[in-house]
Amino acid sequence: MRNLPKEIIQFWIDSWHESKVLFWAEFTATVASIIASYHFATASPDPNLVFVFLLYLVGSSLLVYTMWKRGAVWMLVLMAWYSAMNIIGLYNVGLPI
Repeated sequence: MRNLPKEIIQFWIDSWHESKVLFWAEFTATVASIIASYHFATASPDPNLVFVFLLYLVGSSLLVYTMWKRGAVWMLVLMAWYSAMNIIGLYNVGLPI
């Protein structure tokens, strides 16, 4: 347990060395999803759903790509599902797609 911080740091370093493109795509997806969920939680009960769905779509779409490249099949399925749901959400809130 006392090596956990070092293992986490090493995990990030290994991810960076494996692929800088995937590292930055996952970073961007994570930041976009965090911003979307923060806005959704703090602006409730009336958040700007176009903003939320767009950021979630950015995050899930980037993760579809990274999961494909990493060969993580079940995460790929989940992120593809989220992407589809975000597109439907954008359509339902009136954004022409």
